[in-house]
Amino acid sequence: MSQTVITKAFEALKAQQGADNSPVTLDEFVFANVPDLNITDPIDRDEGVPDTSLIVHREAVTRTGRVNDNAVVYSVVLGAKVGDFEFNWIGLMNKASGTLAMIVHAPTQKKIATVEGQQGNVLTRSFLMEYSGAAEETQINTPAETWQIDFAARMAGMDERQRLENVDIYGAAAFFGDGWLVARDGAQYHVTGGTGYVAGLRAELAQNQDITVTTKPVKVWLDVSWQGTLTSVWDVAHKIAVSPAQVDYVKDGIQHYVFALAEIDADGNITDLRPKGSLAEQQGNSDFVRRDKNLSDLFSVSDARRNMGLGSAATVDAQISVTDTTINRLMRVGAFGLGGNRIEVSSSGLYDFFPGKPGGHYGAGSKDDRLTSGWLNAIWTQHGTDGKYGSLLEIGSDCGLALHIQSGMGVWSSTRFYSTEYKPSANDISAIAQDGCHIAGFRSGNSELPYMRHTSSGDVIELATRAWTNETFQPKGNFIAQDVCSMAGFRSGNSTLPYMRHTTSNTVIELATKSWVSENHVRDMRLGARNRQLMKYAVNYEVAGNVVTGLQIEGEVDGTNDYIVLRPLQKNINGTWYTVSQV
Repeated sequence: MSQTVITKAFEALKAQQGADNSPVTLDEFVFANVPDLNITDPIDRDEGVPDTSLIVHREAVTRTGRVNDNAVVYSVVLGAKVGDFEFNWIGLMNKASGTLAMIVHAPTQKKIATVEGQQGNVLTRSFLMEYSGAAEETQINTPAETWQIDFAARMAGMDERQRLENVDIYGAAAFFGDGWLVARDGAQYHVTGGTGYVAGLRAELAQNQDITVTTKPVKVWLDVSWQGTLTSVWDVAHKIAVSPAQVDYVKDGIQHYVFALAEIDADGNITDLRPKGSLAEQQGNSDFVRRDKNLSDLFSVSDARRNMGLGSAATVDAQISVTDTTINRLMRVGAFGLGGNRIEVSSSGLYDFFPGKPGGHYGAGSKDDRLTSGWLNAIWTQHGTDGKYGSLLEIGSDCGLALHIQSGMGVWSSTRFYSTEYKPSANDISAIAQDGCHIAGFRSGNSELPYMRHTSSGDVIELATRAWTNETFQPKGNFIAQDVCSMAGFRSGNSTLPYMRHTTSNTVIELATKSWVSENHVRDMRLGARNRQLMKYAVNYEVAGNVVTGLQIEGEVDGTNDYIVLRPLQKNINGTWYTVSQV
């Protein structure tokens, strides 16, 4: 856009001519082409006429006119015979004194003369000078004609004001809906039709426009400018550029504004860079939560959760069922039968159902193959993640209590616990063992001799009471009646000889196993086969382990035919006969 200024030199000239009571006279236009002239920079009011080498044309003022008391206009008409030259600097002067009064810095323009049938152009340029009492001081009284007044500057000012007002509303850029959204279908990229503002200029894309994207990463830019002629309708011109970088620029005197619509990375992924809505909406997007975002636009989710008084549970999903075992999910009331109804066992067999199931509180309506009877509750704990190991505690409706241990897939061991409510009977003896500990009882139909059953092997170990031992191996003795059935085990440090503890008196009753009694007590005594031993005169005979059962005396003096009849003394231990040795 052009810049215009009244110089300080003119103020001095006007003051001098006012003192001399002479009219202010401005009578010449000067045109120059100044290299590297930046028409957007403010003009220095001390600026003078360019060097003679840069001046391309001088022309006398064609007509003056009065606009109002404080404004007069000076015009020049460059006819068809004037040219050819280019200019971007115009000055209005007092020719006699060489005083430069007004300056215009404008986009470079061409003046072409009509030559040999080639049509040139005719240009009209005007300076509108406004200051207090301008018409009186210049003694210009002729009304200005409409052609003299250049409304382009005023209209340009109006356009610029409108653009800046739009910037106040929409900011550097603003887009609505999917307008100017960069998208792709397969390998083909396109810009979506719609409306947006860049630098206050409203740009509308009537329909989707394909774009070519080759080298990546890259950005997609919207380039807008305000264009038209003196006699045409002015409008926003726009184009799409694909390049790594762009900046605002001036081309052919026209200001272009650019804004990045999107960024495409090396993999072809698109990042939308369009600000959404007006500045108020953009600020609202920053200050407020949008309903259509469903809280996805929170700056800090953790801060929002804390401000709402929500704990860490707000970030954790809950179980979708009472048996959901997804890691890090919150447990529901009743999960795994805890805090609610138990989980009903749906399988028909204990050993088929529990391996691999999550730990928890289970139950069944019937005994099935478990150790307890009636309906039961079960607490299952799985060890590890492969389902091969676990423990199951059962509580039956009959007050029975049992523990199952799974030590490998399909490998189970079971133990029943007894209490005052669930006592073992003579007809139903099971063992709970640890390090060889056993349960003792009496054989069905035999209230004299107790026995023990090994927990894991099931072997029966026959026992003998001291009373029975005395009764059997000694002349007198007693026995333990059935109603004093006691718990049995092995003494600490002795895994051979068991004992029983009286149920009510807590008296220890020492026991002996049948094998120990057989191995350590003589079951029978006998004399062995008879034999003879010749007696010699004057010899004292003693035969170990034998007893004399008879003599044979012939009466010879030397005892040649005298014999002793002997039998060995034998004892039976554990079914084996041994000859008693001499001690």
